[in-house]
Amino acid sequence: MARDPRRRRIREDDPTGGRWLTRRLARWLPVAAVVGALAGVVIALAGGGWGTVPLMAIAAVALAGTVLAALEDGRVQRRIDRMTRRGD
Repeated sequence: MARDPRRRRIREDDPTGGRWLTRRLARWLPVAAVVGALAGVVIALAGGGWGTVPLMAIAAVALAGTVLAALEDGRVQRRIDRMTRRGD
């Protein structure tokens, strides 16, 4: 939240309240878990041991979540930059 000095009220940085990120996370985190698990199975079959399956799934979910959060942060920051340049 950013304070608008002219209007004496608090202006929201992201009026969507993070719904964009929530929708993307709900869609892509399960996909990332499956892809990570499949990569873990491939590594396990190649001789790495079955313990790599959950580790790869968790790593894929963490990576996907980080990338999606960074994209959302950039989107919100660009919006804030546009608002401050225009003087809204």
